[in-house]
Amino acid sequence: MRDIRRDLEERIALIKERVNAEKTALERQIHELTQAHEHKVKALTADLNAMSTVLRAEQQRFPISPPAAQRKDAPPKPEQPDQAQHRSLLEMLIRKLNNDGPASCEQLRQWAIQAGHLGDNDATRVALQDALTESAKLGIIQQLPGGTFAPSSITDLIKLRREV
Repeated sequence: MRDIRRDLEERIALIKERVNAEKTALERQIHELTQAHEHKVKALTADLNAMSTVLRAEQQRFPISPPAAQRKDAPPKPEQPDQAQHRSLLEMLIRKLNNDGPASCEQLRQWAIQAGHLGDNDATRVALQDALTESAKLGIIQQLPGGTFAPSSITDLIKLRREV
């Protein structure tokens, strides 16, 4: 019988080298996966921050937004008389602005009186000014320098029409 200890020691040394090589390969793969993961998380975080910024801007632009459940699932609530009158007044003013171009607050008030939307008194003057200011803040109409009002762009009007 021959002594095989030397062969066994060589095999043990080879197996140890392979184990070390596998450990090194595993560590390299873990490092690469960790870097790839960090890169993806960083990109997603940047997207999340960008979307959050856009959402904050939209919330400032349109501060009154119904909850998602109310918009999709719940049936629309019937308009109160004041809301219906307010909406009718704004629709008439937007139509007039689209047809006749920019107009002053006084001219808009005269149009509203002629159309029967408002009475001729100081309270209606204040109510109209409030409605115009609110509509300008929401982007439905634009307040131009000099105090005149003009229609917003057509695409803005379509978008806002769905929300109002």
